[in-house]
Amino acid sequence: MAALIDADAEIDPMDKAKLTPLHLAAKNGHVDAVLYLLDNGADVRLVDANDFNALELATLGNKQDVAESIINHSIEGKATWPKALTNAQRNGDTPMKKLIRSMPEVAELVLNKCTDLTKNPPEMTTDNSNFQVQFNYKYITDTEQEMMAAQDDSKSLSATEVESEVGGTKGEESGQELHNYHIHPLNLMIKYKRNELLSHPLVSSLVFCRWCDYGQHFYYGNLLVYALYLLALTTYAMVQIPPYSTVKDNTGQFVQTENCIAETATTSCLSPSASKSVWVFVTGLVTIAISAVRIFIELTQLFFQKHKYITIQNFTEIALFALSIYFTMNIFEKNSIISSVQWQIGVFCLLVAWMNFLMFLRKFPGVGIYIVMFVEVFGTFMKIGLVLVLFIVAFGLTFTMVLEQYPQYHNPGYSVLRTFVMMTGEMEFDSYFVPEALHQPSPLYYPAATLVMFIVFVVVVPIVFMNLLVGLAVDDIKAVYDEAELQRSIMKIQLIFQVEVLLPSNFLDNKNKAKKTFLPNSRTEVLGSAFLGKYLTTYHVPFTGPDVCARVKFGGEESKMLVETRKIKKLKHQMNEISKQNKQILLLLRRLMARKKTDDTESTLSSEMEHILFDNLDLEDHED
Repeated sequence: MAALIDADAEIDPMDKAKLTPLHLAAKNGHVDAVLYLLDNGADVRLVDANDFNALELATLGNKQDVAESIINHSIEGKATWPKALTNAQRNGDTPMKKLIRSMPEVAELVLNKCTDLTKNPPEMTTDNSNFQVQFNYKYITDTEQEMMAAQDDSKSLSATEVESEVGGTKGEESGQELHNYHIHPLNLMIKYKRNELLSHPLVSSLVFCRWCDYGQHFYYGNLLVYALYLLALTTYAMVQIPPYSTVKDNTGQFVQTENCIAETATTSCLSPSASKSVWVFVTGLVTIAISAVRIFIELTQLFFQKHKYITIQNFTEIALFALSIYFTMNIFEKNSIISSVQWQIGVFCLLVAWMNFLMFLRKFPGVGIYIVMFVEVFGTFMKIGLVLVLFIVAFGLTFTMVLEQYPQYHNPGYSVLRTFVMMTGEMEFDSYFVPEALHQPSPLYYPAATLVMFIVFVVVVPIVFMNLLVGLAVDDIKAVYDEAELQRSIMKIQLIFQVEVLLPSNFLDNKNKAKKTFLPNSRTEVLGSAFLGKYLTTYHVPFTGPDVCARVKFGGEESKMLVETRKIKKLKHQMNEISKQNKQILLLLRRLMARKKTDDTESTLSSEMEHILFDNLDLEDHED
């Protein structure tokens, strides 16, 4: 290859598949050849017949050394990696997206190079208030690349990897994927759980900027409207006349009677109520208005997002707002009491509305992380809920058989519920299990069997099972707490995507700049207080100068050192795996030879083989 180049041969000749020498070297993992070609002017932007450049071929071929060498390469002081990342297919895929999916370590190297710390004087410390950090968001937003791909109609659509990612055919999806947030780099980081990339200062600053520019306004506005809806629904439920009430009849006994309006009271109505309060009409009307608007918005999202809209939370909200309208429709009937069906539906509407409000607060500063913890613990409980149900049903039916003389255990259904309550620690042992000692009229018919079942129940459910739940809960909380800000960042990213779909492109172009500069150590004071400035000012970046420097390592030499460190760790891991396999093979040979010696007493082993099999194998450190 050197001789051809010295003879002035073309550096980028193409074959029928439009493959160049750089493509072949990258595809087959020849790092030295790739670096030699790049040093001699090979164009990393050239693509093959499938529209892949050298970096993409290395990524698809899992040649991480080649990908790292392309990202770290520079010639005459000019970096090669920006050219390698400018390619884009018509289906919306880019080299950066491939790196996120297949090589997160190399993707992190790109993020480091998109973080510029060179604008600071050499003598400036990283904790200086004037310390600057400039971020380049071009390669994790795809704006420029998508425009290039949209203007080039000759791009190929043969990337089956991204077709499976999006879930559509080439002809159907090619015109829509350019603005499909499903394959956005940030969304891919979430989908493939690239926590190291999501926590990178470049990504966190991008999310921070978009959240401050328009994400938080949409969130707090939506939260305010929902709080108004919740307040109206709660007030309506509290001031509305219920369909039934408990009053005293002529004999002084409490009886349940049907409520009625005073103007339409009948002789059967023992407690006629006054006219409906004006608050019933006002709060009911507000609830209906907000619910109708929210249903329209949800249906609009369903129309545009189609199957991607289908989630439990979205359908829960649609059902909540629809049933809220049904619950409050009684305001248009002035002299009519709300029906029992409407009242019972209102009970569940009020409960679900408050629980949904809790989900809204997950993105709220401060308390949001604790709500995330609750959701995670509840999810863990639901996963083992089937086991709990089996225990409760088993013991409930058993207690019905031996404690049928008590009203609480006479009915199997109530017995199961009573057993569920006992799981929380409310045993009432003296009342049900030793009544003779308290001179109660209901003795135990089968004392031995009853006490044995009670002891087994106490050991299995309140002790073993509840301690299991506590252990799982503590483990989940620790994991969630360790990644608290990351979880909130993921939720913010998902909300930002939803907001960007609704905003005009001109507004987004003005707000979303390709590069931004921050002063991470600068703190604004409000009313002379740095504490108030931290929470009341708009721009308070979620990192400091030392944090950025510790993560990015000033790019250049430190990044290369980081890559070399990872290579060493990878080689050590491979050597350990090979060592384990060798030990297993030697152990197998030793057993075979020992069995052979047992079966054939005349068979002998050479001294060299015995030394290998019996002396050099450390069986004490080997796990069989």
